[in-house]
Amino acid sequence: MWRRSPRTDCCSRIRKRRVALLITALALAGCGTRAVRPGAAVRLAYGGAPGANAAWNETLTLRGEVAFGGFPQLVVVTLRARIRETVTAVEPDGRRRVTQAWIIQPPEIDGMPVPVDGVPPRTVLELVRAPDGEMWTASGSGGDGTLGWLLRAAGGFFPQLPMVPVAPGETWTRTSTTGGGEAALTASFDGRFEGREPAAPAVTDLTVSGAASLAGAAAGTGGSVSEFHLDHHGTVRFDAAAGRVVESRQTGTLKLQAKAGKTALSVRARFESVLVPAPEPRLPVADPPP
Repeated sequence: MWRRSPRTDCCSRIRKRRVALLITALALAGCGTRAVRPGAAVRLAYGGAPGANAAWNETLTLRGEVAFGGFPQLVVVTLRARIRETVTAVEPDGRRRVTQAWIIQPPEIDGMPVPVDGVPPRTVLELVRAPDGEMWTASGSGGDGTLGWLLRAAGGFFPQLPMVPVAPGETWTRTSTTGGGEAALTASFDGRFEGREPAAPAVTDLTVSGAASLAGAAAGTGGSVSEFHLDHHGTVRFDAAAGRVVESRQTGTLKLQAKAGKTALSVRARFESVLVPAPEPRLPVADPPP
């Protein structure tokens, strides 16, 4: 019968010990997770110098019971938009005046584009944003219609941030009300700071959830909303150095009763919202001189 020599057993024990030490070192270094946990608390706040800009592509996908001016159907509705944001001024209290331009494409139902009244091709909003993410509308260039409002309300999640620096694992809760009377939109938001990303220490990872409801009927240019409620959860990547959202991925449920122009709209669906950086446009390459 073959037996291991004492030297073979010793070498085997040494190798196992080295493997165990390596695994322990990797775990302590945080290499087993996406986020690195910094020792000190981190200040998360929206910022940006005048002239700073960013662009995102937003895709909002609804799966469920949707009715456009007729009987409800089980369909997949996709709304897409390109958002370009520019910081125009910085107030003494740290608030930023920003301009958001939304270029909204016609909705798709089961993959087919469907023209619908109340979807202007471009909407420009003048906003005031506090460092913690609370926003007010300063003025606009006309209404963006019901579907445009839905895309902004249910998609493109720009999270509310904590009022004080937070350490990894710490959480915060925020509530806000936009507008007044029956048109008041009440929102609650919960966030958790997970840590910094190893490859880009300025980028922080957040886990978020929340809900929003409309108090009553709200009317505007291009349509009206009589019922609105959503809840969501997901992740956000936030650049703490630049003071802006990098990426947001959310899922949730949505209930909506509205009118887009003359078209009645009803939604009872689950949704997925994906907000990702828009690629910079490529400059044309000039022909070489003759």
